[in-house]
Amino acid sequence: MVDDPTQERASAFRINIEKLRICVTLVDWDSLMKVRTQPWSVDELKRLGAIVAAGGSPVLAAAALNRKIIGCQTQARKMGTPFAALAVRRRRVKEKCAAAERELARD
Repeated sequence: MVDDPTQERASAFRINIEKLRICVTLVDWDSLMKVRTQPWSVDELKRLGAIVAAGGSPVLAAAALNRKIIGCQTQARKMGTPFAALAVRRRRVKEKCAAAERELARD
């Protein structure tokens, strides 16, 4: 038994460092650097184009296509139909809300 608690903590710290070294050496670093996405299929590109044309968001497209948000944004830009900027989308939502309020006020 160790009488000094600081020495006990230091010993536990050394053991944790050794465990960390073992874990780091067990990582397959080559597999971490591989590209993990599949190429875009024609069907996915059509669906992405339809979502962009309908005014959908990158988050909606990513969820529908099971892709990353940045991947959907990049692919839409490559297709020549980028998503609308966030400020533009917010302005459209505000305009729709204002139009709905005016419609309710008329009734």
